[in-house]
Amino acid sequence: MASAFKQTDILLIDANAESLSQTKTSLTEINPNYVIDIAKGYDEAIAFLENPDNVTPNVAIIDSNDPKELGFRIIEALKNLKKVKVLLVTSEYDSEILAKCGELDCDVIQKSTAQGEFMDQLRAKISKLRRPV
Repeated sequence: MASAFKQTDILLIDANAESLSQTKTSLTEINPNYVIDIAKGYDEAIAFLENPDNVTPNVAIIDSNDPKELGFRIIEALKNLKKVKVLLVTSEYDSEILAKCGELDCDVIQKSTAQGEFMDQLRAKISKLRRPV
């Protein structure tokens, strides 16, 4: 018998409006039933999570071109506040980033110019991070 999964609620965190729109479009193409909430940066993400009226997301996706500066701060806050599963999407992808993501128990996807490759990686990571009911 297949495991039942709760509908994936996604908190998408990105300060760049164009990138935010592209990632949201990609997620909607993967599954039009995803419930996606938006936070335009660190402060909005924390405010969203601290608001008792909001549902805790199953997955938080952080799109950060500079994870060392801001992305890891958001990841640590998400983990401390709500124990949310986190996926970092970044163009900066090296052994230091991978090691830090390992320490923080978060998955990472390198931004790719190939949309199909990005979609495949995003689909696989979201599937892996979904919380069973």
